[in-house]
Amino acid sequence: MVATNWPVQELHQRYEKFITDFREFFHLVEQEDELDPLQAFQLRILLIHQFRRILLKDPNLPFELLPSNWLSLNA
Repeated sequence: MVATNWPVQELHQRYEKFITDFREFFHLVEQEDELDPLQAFQLRILLIHQFRRILLKDPNLPFELLPSNWLSLNA
């Protein structure tokens, strides 16, 4: 019933892509001694924008109804 009424698989893929994409940025930031303030601001805005796009579609269902491998940060 959950998969029929909500795009759970699509949301899972979006969370996966978000984590994968920003993990790469995290590694870049770790390697830099000091991140340029403008670049840090741009990265933060991009991260927030991408994450909010996912949250707007997330129905925030109870964890009991979600797949066991659910990637939401609320888990």
